[in-house]
Amino acid sequence: RCLNKVYKFSNGKYLLFFHNNGTRNYSGAVKGNRNPVWLAGGIEKDGFIHWSQPEVFLYVDNYYLGISYPDRLEQDGRNFISETQKTTASIHEVPAELLDMLWDQPNRKGKTRKGLALELAGDECAPGKVFAMPEFGNLDKGSGLALEFDVEVGKLDKSQILFSNRFKQMPPPEHGDRRHIGQGIEVKLLKNRQIQVTLDNINTTVMHLSGNPVIRPNKRHHIVVNIDCASHILSLVVDGKLLDGGERPYGFTRFTPYMSQLDGAEKTSFRKDFPGRVHMFRLYKRYLRTTEAIGNYRSTVKTRK
Repeated sequence: RCLNKVYKFSNGKYLLFFHNNGTRNYSGAVKGNRNPVWLAGGIEKDGFIHWSQPEVFLYVDNYYLGISYPDRLEQDGRNFISETQKTTASIHEVPAELLDMLWDQPNRKGKTRKGLALELAGDECAPGKVFAMPEFGNLDKGSGLALEFDVEVGKLDKSQILFSNRFKQMPPPEHGDRRHIGQGIEVKLLKNRQIQVTLDNINTTVMHLSGNPVIRPNKRHHIVVNIDCASHILSLVVDGKLLDGGERPYGFTRFTPYMSQLDGAEKTSFRKDFPGRVHMFRLYKRYLRTTEAIGNYRSTVKTRK
């Protein structure tokens, strides 16, 4: 956990610098638990600080490098945080937009449209109805992806695929061919009420388990799968809550910076054997901030019939 720090700003609001994981040391299998840094915003009310859910702030691609021992400078309306990595010291400006987003998170209720590449609702999400998938392109040159679902789960007597665009067969060989069998993204709802996300690149496969058993049978859930290709963090926001991993020390998974191609099948559909019903599906060609995912959840709940 290293040095968690709380700062009070001149406007009376607070900021928490921390690493958002439940590990207890800095060696062995958990080495690298001081990277990335997350920030949470605090508002004092009735004698208590009410904290926002956190956003990723600082990171480096070398997972084992730690970022800690912070301090803060506020000058002329601008805010800076310093940090060290053993013998290397740095100072970073905290974007005013990020601070405002954290402090205003409790009031966030609107849907985010920036980066929205596909939106399906109602009969467009019917089981077996084919829809075209936008091309993701080279993720290592972009900000990432976000997949959003408003789904009625149905029975959970067995694990079931909620979404998949994974490529099922090899095409005839072509120069520059980028797809291979299994390539793409798959989201499964497991019998033990967890969510499993698989990212299959040409040479790398990443599997993320939610840890938190948040999915309930015969209930409606809002799920955001966030693939942040800047910090290389895969996280889940379910029903407006960023998952912390439950009994697992991490609620997020870091994936390789070389994860570039996740384009799978050009067309896909929600499976006919899925026992529930997908009411809405959105695909963003960028990752969503935690705050944006929360706003999308609130706007979705507000419009449910």
